[in-house]
Amino acid sequence: MGGIDTFTFTGDVAGTISTDLGTLTTLNVLPAQYTSTESGKTGWTLDSISCDDSNSSGDVQTRVATFNVEPNETVTCTFTNTKLPN
Repeated sequence: MGGIDTFTFTGDVAGTISTDLGTLTTLNVLPAQYTSTESGKTGWTLDSISCDDSNSSGDVQTRVATFNVEPNETVTCTFTNTKLPN
C-alpha cells in the first residue's frame, strides 16, 4: 500500500507483478495443493496474505501462500505490502 514497485513470486504460481493491484494467474490446474512465495523487497513490509478459500492460507513469516484447489474452483490469495517511509 502507498506505492508501486515490482514484486517477484516463485513456486507453482510464479512471475513478477510490477503494478499496484497486479495479479498472477494460473488457469485450468488439476485439483491439488499449490504454493506461491513472494520474495522479500527492500523498503517494503509484507503485512498479510489472505485467501478467499477456507482451506487455503498464507504465512507472512515464510511469505508463502498455499492454495488448495478443488474441482471447478477458483482460489485467490492476496499479498498486502506496505512501503516503508524513506
